[in-house]
Amino acid sequence: MNLDRVKSVEDAKEANMLSKHLDILKLSWGGTENYQLQENVEQILEVLQPHTQELQELRVKGYPGAHFPQWMCGSALNDIKCLFLIDCEHCLPLQQLGELPCLKRLSISNMCRVIYIDKESYDGGVAGGFIALEYLQLSNLPNLQKLSSENRENMFQHLFELDIDECPNLLGLPYLPSLKVMHISGKCNHELLSSIHKLGSIESLEFKHIDELTRFPHGMLRNLT
Repeated sequence: MNLDRVKSVEDAKEANMLSKHLDILKLSWGGTENYQLQENVEQILEVLQPHTQELQELRVKGYPGAHFPQWMCGSALNDIKCLFLIDCEHCLPLQQLGELPCLKRLSISNMCRVIYIDKESYDGGVAGGFIALEYLQLSNLPNLQKLSSENRENMFQHLFELDIDECPNLLGLPYLPSLKVMHISGKCNHELLSSIHKLGSIESLEFKHIDELTRFPHGMLRNLT
């Protein structure tokens, strides 16, 4: 759904999204030049809440607001399997991504306000967050420091593939027991490269366009065969 022509909450209400049973929902804005005067853009996205019980994939691209709507921050997305947040440059990150029990694929790109992918605490139980996540793509996140503010070893237990591009301030990785495939490209720092030696299950490691990489940190490749 291209939202370039949706200028008011009344326009958004006419879509009657709650009545639509969708498997995939794509919400996109073509540019930000017309939204500087559109103070109600966050209310518009709030009104566009879909019927989420059957929603499997959600893509939000070019959203010019500073906050995602409440329906994206709570249990309404508990059944979502794929989530893509693209070019939401001025928006704060979702704070409960790690609590989505069915989320298998997550892609976040071009969001300069992201410091952690998830910063919630998880109380009790074995599951520490992102319990179903298998694929994670992080692209052009200049202020990203860690995947999570929580340093628990039982997070990302099923993460199989990790793609990191242009995340120059990412300060290493947590223990990822199931990670098999990893791609790193663009600007990165020494701490991220040094943390790779902890990934004992990794089988495929690809580097692209890393100007800072003149030699591999000691022990980084010890687990690769």
